[in-house]
Amino acid sequence: MITIAAAIALATPIVQAEPGNVAPAAETAVDPARLEIAQQVVEQVWPLGTASRMMKESADGMMDQILAGALGMSAADMAKMDGQPTDGIDPDATVGDQARAADPHFEERMRIGIKVMNDEMAVLFSAMEPTLRDGLAKAYARRFTSSELTDLNTFFKTPTGAKYARDMMTIMQDPEIIASMQSYAPMMMEAMPGMMKKVEEATAHLPPPPKRPEETQDSLIEQQMMDVLEEPADESYVPVDELPEPGMEDETPLDAEDIPVS
Repeated sequence: MITIAAAIALATPIVQAEPGNVAPAAETAVDPARLEIAQQVVEQVWPLGTASRMMKESADGMMDQILAGALGMSAADMAKMDGQPTDGIDPDATVGDQARAADPHFEERMRIGIKVMNDEMAVLFSAMEPTLRDGLAKAYARRFTSSELTDLNTFFKTPTGAKYARDMMTIMQDPEIIASMQSYAPMMMEAMPGMMKKVEEATAHLPPPPKRPEETQDSLIEQQMMDVLEEPADESYVPVDELPEPGMEDETPLDAEDIPVS
């Protein structure tokens, strides 16, 4: 069964790196005067509560759209991308068809799970919001001069500027943008094998990655099984169907001279 996670990953337009895999950038000092103006910009583009609003107003609908797009992908195409054989896969079958065949309640289970996750993420994002706003202010202070930051604040005081500031963070979650990005999923699936081949060629000079402990243990067990199979046959081995019946183990045929005469 093709993993639904892989399909969702292809259908998701926003890719986030795992925090554990990102080295923290060396922080350079920020001009305090520019930072103060940048904080005013952040008050407009990311007021407190924006994280919760983004999750509650947009995430549910966006995930529904992403899930629908993922489930609508060709099961055969996903199998090819995953390096699995396509024999026996209906060319018209979708990832959703496979998921529903394996679990009739799959879609309901997924939607409930996504709803719970979104609600919990809204709480987490709200807790992280002050730190995020601080980082955003520093980013603006580094990228814009004091004059440019002042221009932004002047613009945000106009009706048009205020509307833009309010919606600029959520606009990338608009259904039209999500749909346009999802339209590239088939192209990505088609290009994925070629990209993976290029990655393999580019890293061919490196030694293979170390095996995980469970892989090493599996290999050890497999080798032990092979050793057993390859051991020479024991000459004392007697097939089951040639074993004597219970209680007859010691009854060996007697020669004529061994038979007592009465």
